Amino acid sequence: FIIIFNKLRCDCCCAICYPFVLQFIFTLLLMSPMSAFASSSAISLGANVLSNCMFASGDHAMSFGEYDPTRNVVATPLTSATTFTLRCSKGSAASISLSGGLYAEGGKRRMRSGLDSYLKYNLFKDPSRQSIWNDANKVNYAASSSAPQTFTVYGAVEAGQNNVAIGSYSDTITINVFF
Repeated sequence: FIIIFNKLRCDCCCAICYPFVLQFIFTLLLMSPMSAFASSSAISLGANVLSNCMFASGDHAMSFGEYDPTRNVVATPLTSATTFTLRCSKGSAASISLSGGLYAEGGKRRMRSGLDSYLKYNLFKDPSRQSIWNDANKVNYAASSSAPQTFTVYGAVEAGQNNVAIGSYSDTITINVFF
């Protein structure tokens, strides 16, 4: 192009010659083969977002405090609550159940002290403690985002258990999340 530009150079170096020279160079560029840009291809991309739920916090505890069988013989249960947090993929549908515990009997949850002393309790979905939360009565959750979601478990030790031995009572519940 330098050689061609030199041959087309105008001795007067006026503004009249430059447009013609530039037009000639542009025409040569359009006519020359540009093999580096003559072919193209596409890359197909893809990814799958999995349905997943995981606990956003560790172990959880619920303490009922002290149960006095001489005072709790009336219809007032001893209550408590705890929370756990799940993080699910946006669009995931989860079903959350609570196991019967280690010492359940006849559909009743029980905490144990020693080898043969039990204190009956239950876990609920609602603060009024009317809807039992167990393997049969699950909480269904549809994740509208991937933000953590906190769930509250409400507990109650049944009133009227006046024939329980002194001691420290405990049980372990498993939280099951199906998605």
